[in-house]
Amino acid sequence: MIIEQISAAIIGQPQFRSSLFQRAGLLLIGSDVVLILINIVIALLRMLGQVEGNIDAWLVFHETSIASNLTYLKWAAIVFFLGISATRSRVLVLGALSALFGYILLDDTLQLHEQAGAYFADTLGLHTVMAVPAEDVGQLLFLGTVGLVSAAFLAAGYLAATPKWRQVAIVFFAGILGLAFFGVLVDCVHSMTNSLAPGLKQKILDVTLAIFEDGGEMIVASLLCALAVAVWYDTRETEAG
Repeated sequence: MIIEQISAAIIGQPQFRSSLFQRAGLLLIGSDVVLILINIVIALLRMLGQVEGNIDAWLVFHETSIASNLTYLKWAAIVFFLGISATRSRVLVLGALSALFGYILLDDTLQLHEQAGAYFADTLGLHTVMAVPAEDVGQLLFLGTVGLVSAAFLAAGYLAATPKWRQVAIVFFAGILGLAFFGVLVDCVHSMTNSLAPGLKQKILDVTLAIFEDGGEMIVASLLCALAVAVWYDTRETEAG
């Protein structure tokens, strides 16, 4: 049912058929693919002992890398374009989405959920659960709380929206679920690899999951950023009309 709604939203809304959305999406995803391919090549060369020196700027999973900084810019762009669109159209759900992506930007740049996870693990005396480290359990508790609060505001905005904006919101919700999949679930699985015995298999699995996690987030962020630009243009045309 949810997949059918998402498909209907994508097919039924002009934002997704617009050349602006397509051009922005292709440009952003194209840059993501290039960076992911560079990381795969670097990983292979490292295993062969052919890479020396500091190459952190090219690693998608490094906090100060080119890929990470581009993702920060995507979050900021989404906040900006959805914020303007919400002001123009007075659509509450767009404002709620803008605020949520504002949190995502702060979380990504300041590592809020990582810090909260460590705090909860220490304060609440959390323990490892099914090979998931205590700090990751704390992160899940923190993100679950943030998710519940965000869901309340998003639900209120969704219920107050017209069918057109509900369709758009559904696609953003799907994107947020995609971010949760890569940023939370895949991250937890990735953390479990630390408990494996060191060796070539562990190293391959570690690098593969790191690229899959951050590469997936990059591509989802690109699609949502392109959509935010298309929504902004749509409200701009509506206001001008």
